[in-house]
This record gives sequence, C-alpha cells and structure tokens, in this order.
Amino acid sequence: MDRIIHLRRLAASLAILAALLLVSACSAPETAVDQAGALTEVYLNPYRNECTVNGDLRLCYVANVSGTDNFSTYAGEIENFAYEWGYSYGLKGNGDENSFRVEEVVTKAAEPGGVHFPLTLTGGAERIVKVAEGLYEFYGEKRFTCGTVDSCSTLDRVLTREEPIAFQFQTPDNPADPLILLDWTSSAVAAQVGEQPGLMRNQWVLQSFTVDKNVQELALAGSRVTANFALDESLSTGTVSGNGGCNNYTANITISGNAMTIKDLARGEVQCSDPPGVMDQEQRFLSALTVAESYSVDSGRLEILYNSGNSILHFISDGE
Repeated sequence: MDRIIHLRRLAASLAILAALLLVSACSAPETAVDQAGALTEVYLNPYRNECTVNGDLRLCYVANVSGTDNFSTYAGEIENFAYEWGYSYGLKGNGDENSFRVEEVVTKAAEPGGVHFPLTLTGGAERIVKVAEGLYEFYGEKRFTCGTVDSCSTLDRVLTREEPIAFQFQTPDNPADPLILLDWTSSAVAAQVGEQPGLMRNQWVLQSFTVDKNVQELALAGSRVTANFALDESLSTGTVSGNGGCNNYTANITISGNAMTIKDLARGEVQCSDPPGVMDQEQRFLSALTVAESYSVDSGRLEILYNSGNSILHFISDGE
C-alpha cells in the first residue's frame, strides 16, 4: 500500500512539472506559471512587452519560473497584485496560462537609473499618444520623454501608422518618472525616405572634411559646427539649420532616398576671430552644404557627400 501511495505522489509531481512546460496564450515558447495549481515562485521583469492575445495587441508580463533559465512572455492576468513599471518582482502564488493569483510578494526591487533596454511597440489605434510636447504615453500605462532625441517631429507622424516601432529606452532614476527615449527606428519610414528618420533624430556636429577622397582634415579645435534637419509631413522637403562656427544659418533641403539637395542658404554676418581660421572654415562648410549630393547615416555618424562623392562632410551625433 505504501508503495502505491508513493507512486501516486510521484505521478502527481511529474504532472506538475509537465504543466510548467505548456505554452502561454501569447505565443511564447513556454508558460511562466504552474498550471497544476501548486504554489510557484515567479519573477517579473521591470518592464512589459507588447504581445498579441486573440488577435489584439496589448502589454504582457515578462516572467520566469523559479528553476528555469529563460524569461518568457505571460499573457494571463495576475490577480491580487499591483504591477509598477521599473520594479523587478519575486512572487509566490498559483495559477495557469490564463491567470495567476499572488499569495505573497517576496521581493520588489527598483531597477537602477541609466539602464538601457529595447521595446517594440506598434503605432496606430492610439496605442502611443502624445500627452504634451516631448511627452508620450503607451497603452495608457507608461510615459516616456524625447530624452536625448533632438526632435520628435518625425515620431509624431509615425505614431499614426499601423507599423512596429523599435524603441531604445533608458530607465529614470525614479521608476515613477517617464522612461527616457534614446533612439527609435521604423522600417516603414526608413523604406520611404532612405535612412530617415535617423537624419532628423539628432543634432549633428562636424568632425572633419574629406577632400578629394584621400585627404581628411579635422574641424578646427575650439570650434563647433552643427546641423539640425527638420522635414515636413511629406518627409521629402524641409530645412537644415545650425551654426557654422560663428554665425547661425538656415537653408531649404530636399530629400529623395539618399539623395540630398540644399539651397536658399542664409546666414548671419558676425565676424569671429577665435579660433583663428574659423571664418574660412565656416565659408568652406556652408559652400559644401550648397552643393550636397547625397548622405548616409550609420551608428551615430552622418556623412554628406559632394563633388561627385569625392568630398565628404563627416558629422557625429551630439553626445557621442
């Protein structure tokens, strides 16, 4: 009789272990809760992921069952628990792929400020809304600011499209504060306008000139030459503005794929002497802009080509 009882208990334990391997309702490779109802320890990430449940997009938990190696998406409801963005949790409770009831919050730890993490969200259907200038909210749950992104004007237009947007966020020092947007990309917009929106996301600082392919000259030490790009709703025309090292300037710009045309340039008339040669550099820079032919953006660097591609203005994203 004892042997029979022992075998029944062993069979029940194996059933619980097998339940842990069931797939979740959010197409994750494995569920994050114990479907057999036994008390289970679960860990939650400090952020949630977008997932599809019954054809609808929503935010789901990123969870890990104690004793397993990988975190996976959990689409079920977590009851008797108030989740806060920016905190990692250790929970004890029971449930299945549809719901998990928390019996005890074992740990709650704030994510340190300055941590970078990716998050892909889909535009359209007011999933991501603009709350105020430079402030956004997704799924009515978490806010983020433009942060180091120089301009969010292109992002405003992308938000209305039913297309995924790959964001790169930074955690704030206080988890209750908005996330800080570091970077974002949208394949739909990039396909439409070459390497946009990367051109517009940053303020660019001139690093050097390439003359006749092989000769590269650094920008003058102590000078700061900048370029900021802003396009209208067509994402093909707009303006470039900045400082040539002494005077502010502005010009009209036309973009088609990676082709670039700059014209109607206007600048100030101040004469500067520090550092020596700054006015000659400014004139050289502005003259190069007006004969721009194409551009490329890669890993925080911008190149504007002119003179049949033999000469290049090299920029780096401000803050790099």
